[in-house]
Amino acid sequence: MDITTANFGGRVLEIINDIASAHFVAVDLEMSGIQPNPQPGDRRKTRTLQELYTEAKQAAEKYATLQVGLICVIQDTNGKKYHVRPYNITLNPSFENSLGIDRTFFFQSRCVQFLKRHGFEFDKCLEVGVSCLSREEKNQTRDLANTPPTRMDLKIAEDDYDALTLVDHLRAKINEWIAKGVHDDSESLCISNLKDTTADSTGSSTLTTYHRALVHETVRNEYPTLKTGSENGAIFVKLKSNIEAESLDSLRVRQHSAEISKAVGFRWILEAMVGGDLSHMDIRQYAMETIRAYEPGVDNVMTYLAATRKSLDNLKNRRTVLVGHNMLFDLVYLLALLGPLPDSVEAFQATIHKLFPLIIDTKFMATAVERSPNSTNGASSLDQVMASLKSNKIPTIVLDSAFKKYRRRAYAHEAGYDSSVTAEIAILLSAELGADPGPESDAETVTDSQTEPLTESQTESPTRYRDWLPAPQVISPPAGPSRFAHETMFDVLGELGDDDETSQEEDEVPANEEQEAETASEDYVWTAIDYALSASEVSSIPALPLMPPLDDVFWSDYGNRLRVFGTVEGVLRFGGE
Repeated sequence: MDITTANFGGRVLEIINDIASAHFVAVDLEMSGIQPNPQPGDRRKTRTLQELYTEAKQAAEKYATLQVGLICVIQDTNGKKYHVRPYNITLNPSFENSLGIDRTFFFQSRCVQFLKRHGFEFDKCLEVGVSCLSREEKNQTRDLANTPPTRMDLKIAEDDYDALTLVDHLRAKINEWIAKGVHDDSESLCISNLKDTTADSTGSSTLTTYHRALVHETVRNEYPTLKTGSENGAIFVKLKSNIEAESLDSLRVRQHSAEISKAVGFRWILEAMVGGDLSHMDIRQYAMETIRAYEPGVDNVMTYLAATRKSLDNLKNRRTVLVGHNMLFDLVYLLALLGPLPDSVEAFQATIHKLFPLIIDTKFMATAVERSPNSTNGASSLDQVMASLKSNKIPTIVLDSAFKKYRRRAYAHEAGYDSSVTAEIAILLSAELGADPGPESDAETVTDSQTEPLTESQTESPTRYRDWLPAPQVISPPAGPSRFAHETMFDVLGELGDDDETSQEEDEVPANEEQEAETASEDYVWTAIDYALSASEVSSIPALPLMPPLDDVFWSDYGNRLRVFGTVEGVLRFGGE
């Protein structure tokens, strides 16, 4: 499901509720760049984890996150299946001027060309993207809101008789008017010339621009319950209404706070995932938007609010399990959306582990042990791992009926789709490893460190930080070429060709498939392995057991480790020695 500013208000609580119910959440990000200072030969240089993290930190501080894929996977242990709910969220890296925040961000040309070749719509980010105000930025703009606007007090010269007399008699006139009894804002005191405030003014009685400013300023500074207005050259002094009697500064702060709450946008979802502070989130307003737009049958907003607050409590007590593929850069960019990044890789590890006590990297799972007959023999890109699982007897994976976009078509290099395939790999691969790990499956044989950097024979690129799905291929008889045969964004940083310029638009879905997607009302049994696989064919396959329980010792071996090729250490660990 695509999420933009048009539907974010009505969907944000639904996403949070899904996250709270999820067995795990798979994530993938699209960025405007990944190399902070590209230099020839950088991709072939072996780094330490600290050096690589420093590069990732510099990149995240320089470039922008443009799209986030969040896949909520809900496990049905009774039905022995998984319900998948994919959200593809477009982000806007810029803000409205009223917030007083001015971001500077860059685009890396080769990354832009790569995404453009695969149909990424950059203008969509700036036109309908959801904002994401970080914690630090929120504090900065709140400080600005709490600072009263600078007012230039008019200075009256000692020899300016008219001005001094005007102010003195204006005060007397207003005090006399108030003493007579002013009951509402229908009554007014008219100041049209100097004679209205002075008894013996000589010369011209016309109010100059300077005199008018004095009247407005005197009333504003000395009479907080009164207001001034101008009409036909005269100034009218009136009593403020009950609403207007509130301090203008307080009103301005409240209005600015509402703007801030809206600008936080996607970070509300992140805060929910990490058990953060949601006290300033207008949950009631979002609940009303949800009910009005998508659940007209729900009459009681309080019921929906209660369910949402229960979800938030659950997330505080049971933190989100986060899944990704080759996810170091994803984690760094994700953390940057919350606030400033730490300088050391050790501080980064501690921060991530505190926010997400269990991280699952499907790349580490795929390379930790030899998986025999279907092993990829060290090849570990997303497409290669997916292809290696093609012959598995799969657990049933159900794409809920409200999520139609990925039913019959791949959208490679779209964050929502790539993270959907990552979620499927996590289910299939952990079910395979957990069901029959083999004789060398004990903790000692799980490779979580390297004394030497991994080589070309172990992976298609020793310095590839992250792998991507190839260009989408709609599978229909007769079968076309394999969709697992295309370059990644990190390959593009080495060389960018001129072919494959076709844009992948959703409205290009063949008519028969589009009609099926529109008319289907029940859940669809989905797999990214083979789109020609029908529900009846899936039901006839004996399923593997479900994923190992999240508290199983299995995850002590396979969880909280990132495979990081091209580094001296080879693995980045969280929460361990």
